[in-house]
Amino acid sequence: MGEPKLLLPFGGSTVLNTTLASVEASEVDRVIVVSGANADSIEASIVRDRASVVRNPNYRSGNMSSFVTAAEADPEASAYILVPGDLPTIRTGVINEMVELWGESRPWAAVTSYVDGLAHPFLASRDALELATRTPGDKVLGRLL
Repeated sequence: MGEPKLLLPFGGSTVLNTTLASVEASEVDRVIVVSGANADSIEASIVRDRASVVRNPNYRSGNMSSFVTAAEADPEASAYILVPGDLPTIRTGVINEMVELWGESRPWAAVTSYVDGLAHPFLASRDALELATRTPGDKVLGRLL
């Protein structure tokens, strides 16, 4: 593609900033952007309202390491909603449904179900995160869910 996927144009912005705008418009308490590959250029591109940015020094070890990096940045959180930065069509309402689900029933974890299958955002409790970090392999959280 010639440049990082997150920096590709989407609508009037970039893939990442369009995704981030939907997350920031949601009811989540805190927004954490985790950067890894191409961190300098990605971090410089971020247009944010209330998001903080943390760098994942272990990004080459897989996506679970980004989840752990975010959790370490907010160790008091009892749950996390995961939205990859490359989902510019994610709707704020879907994220808010996960926030509402957590407020109502505090599930161990949850995944969003769409007409064509399961996908992000994922919701994971602190207990789910701890199990996922001890589970070997790729796409651990998805497999556990």
